Amino acid sequence: MGAVATIPGGIVTDARCRSRLLQQHGRLAILAYGWALVVPFGVGLGMYMQALRDRDQHALRTGRTLIFIA
Repeated sequence: MGAVATIPGGIVTDARCRSRLLQQHGRLAILAYGWALVVPFGVGLGMYMQALRDRDQHALRTGRTLIFIA
């Protein structure tokens, strides 16, 4: 079950943290452009977290690459 939930969980976590941080600093206009980064970063974060749990080196590199691209 963990593999199914990590990628959507990464996307939701990234979206929530990004919007909360920008809201605290009063820069909500940045969200108009920042949403394009939520999906690659969230998917990468989910893959990275799952790879840490499973100790999968290939998925770890893939997740890390997606995070750095975003």
